[in-house]
Amino acid sequence: RQWEAHDMEAWIASWDCHDRETLYSGADDGVLKRWDMRSPEVPTWVDRRSHQAGVCCIQSHPFVEHCLVTGSYDETVRLYDTRQTRAPVSELAVGGGVWRLKWNPVHNGLLAAAVM
Repeated sequence: RQWEAHDMEAWIASWDCHDRETLYSGADDGVLKRWDMRSPEVPTWVDRRSHQAGVCCIQSHPFVEHCLVTGSYDETVRLYDTRQTRAPVSELAVGGGVWRLKWNPVHNGLLAAAVM
């Protein structure tokens, strides 16, 4: 399937580790979206407020359901509970644009970040 997900260039698309029908996307427009692949015409969640610049990376936690992190060119890592999406649960300024995030495969509380 193909559809226009963002108004500007998409930088990341990432599957939810616990729900095979859920896809997250982020783009240069600073918008984070969640899609249900059974009906991708309309996103099931849109966050236009949290990111002040492009969303560069998205990772759902491989062991903790409903845990999602994002990285942005606004130099911030954000942690979301995907059941309560009004705002991030936590934010951490890291001093540079966040280009990649990766959960540790053994220690589920460790997250690696590639930062400019």
